[in-house]
Formats: sequence, structure tokens, C-alpha cells
Amino acid sequence: MAVNVESVKAELDDYIKKNTSIISGKFYNTDVELDKYCTSISKVHGKYPQYHNKTSRVVQGFKDVWQPLGDTQFRQKVSINFRQKVNYPLNVNDVYNTWLSDLLVEGKDPKDQPISKVIIDDLMKAVANDVNDLSIRGVYDETKASGEFGHSLDGIASVINKGRLNTKNPFYKIPLDVITDANVLDQFEFFERNIPENSQTDIDYIFCSKKMQLRYGDAITEKYGVHNDYDSSRKKETETNGYKIIGLRHLPDDIIFATTKGNLLRLIDLEKANKPSITDIQKQDYLLKIFMEFHLGYDFYVNELVYVADFSGAGKGLGNADLNQLYYPMENLK
Repeated sequence: MAVNVESVKAELDDYIKKNTSIISGKFYNTDVELDKYCTSISKVHGKYPQYHNKTSRVVQGFKDVWQPLGDTQFRQKVSINFRQKVNYPLNVNDVYNTWLSDLLVEGKDPKDQPISKVIIDDLMKAVANDVNDLSIRGVYDETKASGEFGHSLDGIASVINKGRLNTKNPFYKIPLDVITDANVLDQFEFFERNIPENSQTDIDYIFCSKKMQLRYGDAITEKYGVHNDYDSSRKKETETNGYKIIGLRHLPDDIIFATTKGNLLRLIDLEKANKPSITDIQKQDYLLKIFMEFHLGYDFYVNELVYVADFSGAGKGLGNADLNQLYYPMENLK
């Protein structure tokens, strides 16, 4: 059955005009796995300068002379979110036949299930699937970002890998052995116990690959599963502090990290002029061309509060004696 492309375009234009806020919300409220653990910063349009301050020791014994002690350093880093677009070519006849089938199966009238809603809902699902993948495995490459999938932003794996090399705002590294089935419990225990003590009570999660989470769970079951009081929830919790072990799909096995509450950021743009939106719908022959734009990025507010497993043999800490003393004076780091 043929369909009038012009009539579908008119219906889409009307649907989008009447549901602008709903469509905008679908971009940033999709079921993206990583987003559940992020704090959203909602007015980021490109580069986002961030500042925090850290004060050194200030308390000393009394003496009736002025003896200055301590200073405050104002630390800066720049986070980035990335402008994304969707240029989607839609063959209306293909969608129309699916829509008719859905109406027949669900017993709905066209007025209760307009074709424009079906088109937008299906497109939003595709956007959500892509963002789920990008949020973990995306690696920004300016030469490939336009026209290809996978290079339009830095997902969390890329953020971690770049942060490992950052010397200005370094991550806190915790050296581990290569993880095997035999040592996985020992290595996770070593990791959580070597998070600086002042941060241990401000952490809820340890993030790793899904495969690593399952390997940990199997080891827990092997160790405790024969007991009558075995609790299967322990398969996803660390043994010392009870941190939840979050297995992120498609995260590489060599990435294990934790950070303090609120420090993992999702950088979006919800200002009035820059809300994610369908910017245009154009007709070309038998196709409708749908244009969309939005901004998205992932980062940490304070890199020095990110704790990453290191398998290179490097020492524990920030890799900088002055920064170790500033952020973690009680850890006796070199």
C-alpha cells in the first residue's frame, strides 16, 4: 500500500510542534546505563571550565607570634561535551506498513496511534541504543566524527584511558596484578582497601566490565556458596566495604575504577536555545529527511578523586609528590 509522503510530513511537523518538550526529554531521559550513576550538568555548550580548591594543613601549636601555615590552591580543568546530530532518511512506505500491522494487532484506531508517534518513538529507541554504546566505547576523533558512528564523543572508557595519562589533573592509581579467576577476589579486596581512607566512606560503587563482574560473582559463589546462609547479593558487593560492583556492558576488562559520590558527570545542554530537538524535516522524492541535534559528554569533576586500577607497575597515588601531599597527606605517599 502506498502512502502520501506529504501528508506524513505534515503530520510529523504538527506532532513535533505540539510535543517539543516531550521529544526533547526523550533524548536525555533514555535508559542509558551509565547515566544512572552520573550527576547531570545541564548548561554545557562545548567547553566547560571547572574549578575546585584544596587547602593544605593549617593547624599548629600556639605561640604568641604570627607564623603563617597553609595555603589554598585553586585547581582548574576543562570538561567538554560534544555536539551530536542525527540525519535520518526515512522511507515512509516501510513505516506505514509496519504501522498498519501494529494497529491490527493492538486493536487501536489511527487517531489513538498516529504514524508520527510511531516514527518518533522508533527513532528515539535507535538514538538511545547508540548513546548507550557511545557512553562506554565512544572515542572522539575529529577526522571521523562527522559521517561515521563511534567517534563523536569520548565515552567513559576513553575518559579513563586519557585520564591515566593526565599529569596536570591525574587520577589516583592503585597497582593490581593481572586479574585471573584465581586471584579476582584478592585483587578487588586490595583495590578497595587501597582507596584512601578519607574517601572510602564517600564511595558507593566500583565499576568494571560485565565480564569482570561475572568473574567476581563466580568466585564469591565458589567461596561461600556451600554455606546455608549464603546470600547471592554478595556476588555484586565487595567483601570489605560492601561497595556495589557495577558491570558496564562493553567496558574493557582492564578498566576498574571508583570515584566519590557526585563526581562522575554527564554534560548536557538544556538551555532554552539549545534544547535537543528535531530541527527540520525535509521531503526528497519518496523519503523524509529528519534532522536532530543535541549535546552530550562524560567526565569527572575532580580527577584527583578518581581511583583507577593500574596494571603497568606504576606506584600508588597521583604520581606527583606535591599533589599526593596536598590531597592525601595521611596516606604517606611518595
